[in-house]
Amino acid sequence: MGYITELKSKTKGTRYKAVINIRKPSEGIEYFDTETFSTRALAKAWLKREEDRLEKNPHLLSTDKDAVASAAMSLASAITRYKSEISDYGRTKAFTLEMLKKFDISQKSLADLKRTDYAQHALRRRDGYSNENYDLDPVEPSTILFEFQCIKSVLDHAELLWGVEIDFNEYEKELIVAGHHKEMKTYLIEVKLDEGCLLKAARTYMVFRNLEEIGEIIKSNPSVQELEEEKFDNSFVVAFLSNRPVAEIQKEVQDISEVRNVTVEEYIVTDIPEIKTEEKVVEKKAEVKTPAKTAAKTDKPTEAVKKTATVRVDTEKLDALMNLVAELVINKTRLAQIGSEYNLQELSETLSHVDRVTSDLQSVVTKARMVPIETVFSRFPRVVRDLAKDLGKDIELIVQGKETELDRTVIDEIGDPLIHLIRNSVDHGIEKPEIRKETGKSTTGTILLKAEHEGNSVVITIKDDGKGLNEELIVKKAIEKGLISDDEAEKMSKEEKVKLIFASGFSTAEKVTDVSGRGVGMDVVRTKIEALNGSIEVLTDAGLGTEIKIKLPLTLAIIEALMVKLEDEIFAIPLANIVETIDIGKADIKVVQSENVVLLRGEIVPILNLSKLLDVDTNKPEIEDTNTVVIVKVGSKKIGLVVDVLIGQQEIVIKSLGKLFTGTKGITGATVLGNGEVALILDVLTLV
Repeated sequence: MGYITELKSKTKGTRYKAVINIRKPSEGIEYFDTETFSTRALAKAWLKREEDRLEKNPHLLSTDKDAVASAAMSLASAITRYKSEISDYGRTKAFTLEMLKKFDISQKSLADLKRTDYAQHALRRRDGYSNENYDLDPVEPSTILFEFQCIKSVLDHAELLWGVEIDFNEYEKELIVAGHHKEMKTYLIEVKLDEGCLLKAARTYMVFRNLEEIGEIIKSNPSVQELEEEKFDNSFVVAFLSNRPVAEIQKEVQDISEVRNVTVEEYIVTDIPEIKTEEKVVEKKAEVKTPAKTAAKTDKPTEAVKKTATVRVDTEKLDALMNLVAELVINKTRLAQIGSEYNLQELSETLSHVDRVTSDLQSVVTKARMVPIETVFSRFPRVVRDLAKDLGKDIELIVQGKETELDRTVIDEIGDPLIHLIRNSVDHGIEKPEIRKETGKSTTGTILLKAEHEGNSVVITIKDDGKGLNEELIVKKAIEKGLISDDEAEKMSKEEKVKLIFASGFSTAEKVTDVSGRGVGMDVVRTKIEALNGSIEVLTDAGLGTEIKIKLPLTLAIIEALMVKLEDEIFAIPLANIVETIDIGKADIKVVQSENVVLLRGEIVPILNLSKLLDVDTNKPEIEDTNTVVIVKVGSKKIGLVVDVLIGQQEIVIKSLGKLFTGTKGITGATVLGNGEVALILDVLTLV
């Protein structure tokens, strides 16, 4: 007559549901009453009371229908039984129900059905279903949705009239169809804040905001209202839907200040935890299956995270907001300097909090300016397809990481350089099918276009499996065009020879075409990328292909930099260019071919005096007994820059020098220091 089931939830722990089957003799149907309790003892006590009540009212006792037996019934059998008990479901639904009986999912028992079964069915229908009964073409999501609606009708009927406990509600149906069509997974994210966190509500808001940018929040425990009112300790759980990897989701939350620990687990079960701690199914009559009642049942409100409405904002307003944030960063630095100079403890303590808030504000504004690189990548498949057709080549373009985000300004500028590099790969890189066949390659060439995050930068890779670059041919063409001499060519390394393709007017094309041969390509690409504070690197193997890597900053507005001093002048070196800082004695520096070098962990690193490179007046010798050296990376090489003093790492705002100083070698911009002075920002790529 009654039984107790154990419910396990990662948010609420173990709970116990007491279920009692009841029969209404006048209608001859069964329904059940339930209550959920925190302990088995409470569930037993409730069940005992209900059973005692029913013993005094025998007309309410259940019939001999066995809920456990019904739960062991297959979905196909349940459909057959459902059709025998329900008649007003229409011809389309009747056809779909009969069709469902021959799908693999219908062989599962009602008790064993899991979310993964529904997800697998959805994916198989999307891609084209095949089993011993069917060989079907792919279908639209609307068709799959209707199939799930039919299954839900059967399961609702089983739960209501046969006493079978199945948790497949309207929300899960939408989740399965929408989520799995996007190849999304469900995660449980446990967030623990610092013990001394003062603005817990603000931190939870930032967690929700960051998560909403990479997925969909399902619900939270405690509820959103409780989180907003700070009615929780220092931890909460979020059920989250996303196609991003666990590490990325964890980083999105972990990077928020005052978040102590983040745990992310994939959650694939039939029971998605509800916010409410108790649930009750009230007595239902046969009439609940009417359309009005069914709608009321499926439209049951579920407590969930409030969705933020999308607002269109003019880009000029975002730029203005970023400028205000930049000014705030400058003033924050100034206040920190004042607090340090006058040893104001109270000011320093307040500034530590202001620093966190400013960093969070900067992060929010920066992310608001971010645009998926898909907006650029989406145009390339057609470009490759049309160009390959014109050139008589078979080429497959593989695109990866199109969800990677970049600053809007960078996105606007990177399109043309990428177009040129892609066209070069198609024209110069990939061989004709007959040539590829002769060399033992597949007749279909492959071009990989990939974007990925690397620290505070985004790396875009264009890689082909074509013939690669012939450095000897490059050198020959460079000599013919008068770009280098024979003597210079002999002293060049392979990397230096390859870099000649970036020279102005250089081209290896035998004739000028619509695609190439004009010699105005790669130098423009390099100039454009370097103007974005980025770098470009070419790796090639003859006969195997070419790989071009472009490294770009996430944003152009605010960066981390190392402040250095030369005499009385202060300069900023972007942290993205720095490998390490070391102190080197004069005895450790050797002279090789009239250049100062040092052996650093088995690698020969040239040493240059930064004062000499920048023409800073100094009475100090080029090399002293002890030298402070900043090791920077220029392409694939390392170079040491000798400076007078290391001031420290600092967040700086990049200011343009104006049109008059555009293109100044070694200088990419300027920044305003905390004391109001101006410091130049060095561009190490052009400086050395």
